[in-house]
Amino acid sequence: MPCIKCRRPETAYTFRVLEVQTLHIRDLDGEKRVQALGGFREFSVCADCARAQLSKARGFWGNLREKGAPYGIVLLLGIAVTAIWNPAAAQLRLVGWAAVACGGIGAAAAVQKAILQKRRACELPQAEAAEQSAWECVLRAAPKKYGENDLEYIPIDEKTCSTKEADLMLRYDLLPAIAEKAYRMLHEIPEKEEAAGTAK
Repeated sequence: MPCIKCRRPETAYTFRVLEVQTLHIRDLDGEKRVQALGGFREFSVCADCARAQLSKARGFWGNLREKGAPYGIVLLLGIAVTAIWNPAAAQLRLVGWAAVACGGIGAAAAVQKAILQKRRACELPQAEAAEQSAWECVLRAAPKKYGENDLEYIPIDEKTCSTKEADLMLRYDLLPAIAEKAYRMLHEIPEKEEAAGTAK
């Protein structure tokens, strides 16, 4: 299987995942979610792409630029709008101050995330950090949409398989029935009806 990012045939990491499809429906009562589980899929990543992602994760400015650029633009636009001193533009200056506040809060959060990501990447052993970076490559390059459905992926590994059903629901934002079904699929437990049939 070729690398999901660069399509190179030689890969170093392969991840088996369970696909989760989420459809967001807006109605008079607000927004509701409908979820379904897709099948099991596999994604591969080459060593070079994993190494490049790890280097990026260990660099503060690359992370900050990626996560903080939109907030920085909002902040700068807000400052530009608040600089208008025309008395007739008082309401526009209020919008500018709101943009400054939102941009400043977002930029501060982006700095915090960049620091945390760099610290996390530097603390992990090299092999574990490279594997984590390969997984980041998968999350960035894997399809995000299937028709109108959002796609997310649950990794099939020891950590996930040892996770309890309730924790699985919280960690991957699953609906209770979907979390139960995912747990059964991960552990190859038959459906309740089938299980009851075999018990007779």
